[in-house]
Amino acid sequence: MNIKKIILLFTTIMGLCLGLSSCSSYRAVLARDDEKYGEARFQNIIDALENKDKEGIKKMFSSNALKEAKDIDGGIEYLMKFYKGKLVSKEGAYNASHSKGDGEKTITMKYFYMVTTDEDKFIVFFIDKVYDKKILIMWDCICCK
Repeated sequence: MNIKKIILLFTTIMGLCLGLSSCSSYRAVLARDDEKYGEARFQNIIDALENKDKEGIKKMFSSNALKEAKDIDGGIEYLMKFYKGKLVSKEGAYNASHSKGDGEKTITMKYFYMVTTDEDKFIVFFIDKVYDKKILIMWDCICCK
């Protein structure tokens, strides 16, 4: 009887260890510091907007996103005219969600910043999606007066 309890206990512990480690393995594959990543991405966006670096902004998008975009150059041109001034302050928030479907692991990270420049106030919102470690970037910048 004691041997059965030991085997049952051992089997239960092994099952829990395997179950818990599989979740951590999934997280380890896609693990990253989402807040730090968002701050770096935000700073790259602001730097490109302030320096009127159209190619810098274009390089932030995946090749797939660039293929699917309608008039990406016109959209970037619009943003360049729209964003005015130099960054004075910002307040940000982000949300990350993880999913797994059809054998594909995905992280969706949404970043939202209230930006004050020396000329105006803006909202900078962007979404980064990671598909099996490949990043697809979408973002938008809209004015908030």
